[in-house]
Amino acid sequence: MGGGKDIRRGLEPLEFEECIVDSPEFRDNLNRHEKELDHTSQQIKRIIKEVKDLMSAAKEWGNLIDVQYKHFCILLHTVLYLGYRNKGSY
Repeated sequence: MGGGKDIRRGLEPLEFEECIVDSPEFRDNLNRHEKELDHTSQQIKRIIKEVKDLMSAAKEWGNLIDVQYKHFCILLHTVLYLGYRNKGSY
């Protein structure tokens, strides 16, 4: 796939028996698992930050819409009131 990103392959499982032997292959596999966990943790933190930013923006947007709606209601009320008041003066 393009974009220069590395393609993540499935990790080999960590076997308890290999842990006891503590071979260089086990250490390499353990290191790959640790790197994957670090990567996953960073991605989760990034997603949490993006969701918080999105929620904040949605709240601000909602507040803006609420203010605009209130202004619209006041304007509509004023127009209807003035139209009703001036109805007999045509």
